Amino acid sequence: MMLDDPTSHANPALRLALFAYGALHATIAAIMAGHAWWRWRTGFVSALRATDLRLTVLWADYAALTLLPAWAIQLVLLQAGGGA
Repeated sequence: MMLDDPTSHANPALRLALFAYGALHATIAAIMAGHAWWRWRTGFVSALRATDLRLTVLWADYAALTLLPAWAIQLVLLQAGGGA
């Protein structure tokens, strides 16, 4: 009786976890951007009250910086034979 390769389930699981992590952060960034846009459009943002815009930029930068390595790891894992 032959056993399956131990990495056969770990590769897709890691890819799913990376995708979910990136999607969660991108979704939060989009929600924050929509809220910041709404506050700016309704006049709640001024030079003195722009903290939410700064926080949105910080979060979007963080989301982008986490997505880039996640995509790179996804491509490496796909090339490693986990194309299922």
